Amino acid sequence: MKRPSSELRWAVAGAILSVLIGLGATGHAVFSPQILAHYADSPDSVDITRWAEKATIASIPGWWTGSWIQESSPYYRPLSSLAFWLEYLAFGWDFQGHVIISWLLHAAICALVFVLGLRERVAFSVVAVALFNVRLGPQGPGWLPAPIAYGVVAWWPGQTDQFSLLFALLATISLDRWLLGERPKGLAVAITLWIVSLLFKEMSVSLPLVAGCLILLRKGWPSLRMPRPRRGEDVDAASVGLAWKVVVPGLLFVAAYLALRSRIVIGAWGPEARSLDYFLQKALWYAAERPRAIIIANGLWVVVVGLFLSACVYVYVRLPRRPSAVWLALTM
Repeated sequence: MKRPSSELRWAVAGAILSVLIGLGATGHAVFSPQILAHYADSPDSVDITRWAEKATIASIPGWWTGSWIQESSPYYRPLSSLAFWLEYLAFGWDFQGHVIISWLLHAAICALVFVLGLRERVAFSVVAVALFNVRLGPQGPGWLPAPIAYGVVAWWPGQTDQFSLLFALLATISLDRWLLGERPKGLAVAITLWIVSLLFKEMSVSLPLVAGCLILLRKGWPSLRMPRPRRGEDVDAASVGLAWKVVVPGLLFVAAYLALRSRIVIGAWGPEARSLDYFLQKALWYAAERPRAIIIANGLWVVVVGLFLSACVYVYVRLPRRPSAVWLALTM
């Protein structure tokens, strides 16, 4: 479906703004001598570069049939291995070049985050990108207020995460277009991109669950329909909701992939089964992490100001004759 020219202009402007937000929010980590010196001595940076220094073209098949380029860490990431080797050929031990690649990858990811949310509103998509990049408190590695995006860009071995996320977002966008009837082969393209994402890093094993949520968003509750045959009748496979048709095969593929991976790389590190308590604790931790970071960076006065603003909003809502919203905005 073609967008009107005015909407297209807003979409292009929003995409450019998203890229600029990503580049601007993480630029300090890319060009700060102190941060680069800190990460230049990190074990992973040095270890990966040493292994890349030893690698040759003959090493490439081994990354597909065994451990990845950093053999001291048992992972199966053949495409990440190839990317790190090519970067070594381009930059050698100059970590600045590696970090610039991470910076550009982050900009591309921000553009894809914008595109993924573009179905709603341009403004919402830009806000999502801004929240993805927001940095609170001190600038630099190791501080709690720095978000994941900021730390990953500076710590270039995190490109495994970036490449995996990049192709996972492309897969999600392709699936979305298929669900909306805009791309007939979108499902096949999404599966291919997902496999590429897995070959960069195994973290995208969660993508089938993300796909299920997206299907539910686009197709509604009927996508979760389960067949209820009457006695003596055959189960009509076509009556199964679309979400099950995508999520269940996807999870079975994940199980097969992890099993094969454990055979290729003996003792490979990867996802582990966890109890429900573990996930509840993680949810509470991440919910409290950002407020805690703000307090650590700025002091307890932030709590006082927050309570004051909450009181202002409450009074504003309760007043029978509300003052202009402009005054509320100025107060905030």
